[in-house]
This record gives sequence, C-alpha cells and structure tokens, in this order.
Amino acid sequence: MLGTPAVVASKNEVAKLQALAAQDPKAQFTVDLEDMTVKAGSLSVPVTMLASRRKALIEGTWDSTGMLLANADKVKVTSERLIKMLA
Repeated sequence: MLGTPAVVASKNEVAKLQALAAQDPKAQFTVDLEDMTVKAGSLSVPVTMLASRRKALIEGTWDSTGMLLANADKVKVTSERLIKMLA
C-alpha cells in the first residue's frame, strides 16, 4: 500500500520485458491500470493484480494513513465510542 502497483505477468511475458530492458536499458516502462498492461516502446504485455489494489490505486484510496489523517475527527469519535463500549 505504498502507491506502487504490484502487477503479475506470465513467465513468457516477463522474459519479453527483461529482454527489452537488456536491449535498451533506457527504455521507459509504463504500467497501465486501466488496460492492465505494461508497455515499453512497441511492446505491450498483459498483467494482473488484485482487484482491490487496482481499485485503490485508480481511485486514489491506497494511502490508508492519509485517509485516517484526513478523517481524524471521525476516527476520534469512533475511537471514543468503542472505548465506552468496552468500559
């Protein structure tokens, strides 16, 4: 949950990406979460990832700490309510 997409490709597709990186070390690789591909130059390989992680990255909700801080007032109210329930 660092905001970095962790995608999975088949062994054959990974070999293609590695070959391109070896051939052109300056190649730029792009992870496209809409199309679920990794692209570099004319090469495009299909990838997969957990749907929940993909959704969080696309919607910008991957930063759970940031979300807690942005909702600190709500977190405090909930925390106080839970403490009262346990007392």
